[in-house]
Order: sequence, then structure tokens, then C-alpha cells
Amino acid sequence: MNRSNGSQPTLNLCTDQTRRVLLPGVYNLRHVGGYETRNGRFTRPNAFFRADSLHRLDKSGQQQLLTRGVRTIIDLRDRAEQQELPNPLADSAHVDYRFMPLYTHWDDLAAGTTEVIGVAQYYALLLSRCGPSFAEVFAVMAQPEAFSVLVHCAAGKDRTGLVVALLLELAGVPDETIVADYALSYGYLQPILDEFRARGVADGFTAEEYEQILLSPAPVMRQTLACLHQEHGGARAYLHQHGLSEQQLDNLVEQVLS
Repeated sequence: MNRSNGSQPTLNLCTDQTRRVLLPGVYNLRHVGGYETRNGRFTRPNAFFRADSLHRLDKSGQQQLLTRGVRTIIDLRDRAEQQELPNPLADSAHVDYRFMPLYTHWDDLAAGTTEVIGVAQYYALLLSRCGPSFAEVFAVMAQPEAFSVLVHCAAGKDRTGLVVALLLELAGVPDETIVADYALSYGYLQPILDEFRARGVADGFTAEEYEQILLSPAPVMRQTLACLHQEHGGARAYLHQHGLSEQQLDNLVEQVLS
């Protein structure tokens, strides 16, 4: 474990505010370093970043991400989202940009469902129907020299939130820490929530329905982690079931932890 001044663990110095990366045009960008695991290790600062869409990121912001060591960018949005709001680093020679949508279209993901799908149900669908896609994302992250990694979607809350939850659970971070990290998104996204609300209404949601979609409440992630444990055996078993080897998973954990 790295120590500062021979006493306190360096990673204990990370807080919600020091994790957050404030760049113009990006609102839910932060690394997940400084979280203590069940066995007393800590996640590494600036090793794994989660973010909302990067389409507003200017040249200065792009350079700041590179300066922080970002080598791999994984874009979880679907094709329509990517084409409408392109990632400015998609053609960069300095990062390995991967377009890796978890599903091709909402209708495909929700096929066969008849009830209104809430956020918790959405996450359960992602886990049950997108296992191969999650495994592909984690296989990229497990490659040598992949880190530091940045994963993003549109809001950095749902699809990205599931990737983060799987990664932190795999690394041994307690559930309540994962829940607390997830719950930060709604507050950070406040400046652009009206944009999302307008899109929701245009897509046929009522204002009340879409307001629920925008939230990132702690109980939803608790329910999702319970589903992950009870239905899938936890992150390691889930990813192993979908094709990742134990060696890949071990290597990935070592990249994430200090």
C-alpha cells in the first residue's frame, strides 16, 4: 500500500470533490480512486474515470484528460447518440477510442416487456440481456496498457453506472461505497438536466416518467447489486460466465487497485 509521510494511506486523501474532474462542457466526470476494499486495499486515483458525454469537450479539456493519463476511451452510447453528438477524441492518435454500445436499440433491449420499465428494472435488463457486451468492455480494459480508462455514455449514470458497479464490486469495494458513488450523479448533472428533460418529452415520456429516469437514488443501486449477487453470483462470476478468464479478471483488479 502506498503511504504518505510514512503513516496515512495516500488514497485516503481522495474525497468526492477531489475525485471530480471539472472541465468545461462535462458535468459528471470523476475518477473512482480512493475507495477502500474489503481487504484494506484502495482503488487507484486517476486509473478509471466515469463520465457523461464528451461532445462539448474543447481542445484544452481533451489535453487535460491526456495529461491525467487516459489511454482508452470506451463509448457506451448507441449509434444514433454517437452520430448526433460525436466524441471529439474518437479520431485522436493519443487514445484508443472504442465504440462499444451495450445494446443496439432500446426496442431490442426491452423486447417482450409489457410493463413500464423503471430505472431498477432497466438495470436488471442490462445485466440479464447484455452480458456479452459487458464482457467485451471488460476484455478491453483487461488488455495490457489499457489504463487509464475512461468509460462514458450520455449522462454517465446508467450504462456507465453499471460498468462502474461491476468494476468496483470485482475489485472488492463494499456495496455501500458503490451505492454512494452512484448516488452522486444526479447532483453533478443538475446543469444539463433540462436538456435531458426536453429529450425525454420528445421521445414520448411524460414529465413525471422522465423525472424518475433522471434520478440516481441509492435504493436503486442497492437493488441492482442485490440482483447482481442473487441472480448472477457477483461481478466475477457474471463476467467469467460471459467469457472472461480468471487471469483477465485478476489482471484487471491489479490495474484498478493500489
